[in-house]
Amino acid sequence: MSVLEPGRLIEAFGALAIVLALLACAALILRQWRGRGLSTAMPQLVMVESLALDARHRLVRVRDGDGEHLLLLGPSAPLVVDHRRAQPEPAS
Repeated sequence: MSVLEPGRLIEAFGALAIVLALLACAALILRQWRGRGLSTAMPQLVMVESLALDARHRLVRVRDGDGEHLLLLGPSAPLVVDHRRAQPEPAS
């Protein structure tokens, strides 16, 4: 029996195709699952702007669903400088 027989070659490629299809399905399922978990944890967190104060400190304005936060980031723990609630938009 030779390793290069057509029957064995077709079996090997078939097994390889099945394994690759299973890996692709697992990757798609993981991507969908991970995307849903992240979207429910932080629904609308957006960094609006950032300003470097010096080599070690940065002032960052972050908007979430109900307001804005002004944060001072540096080598120690982050410090909340200001927090503003979103103003309701006037009805037109």
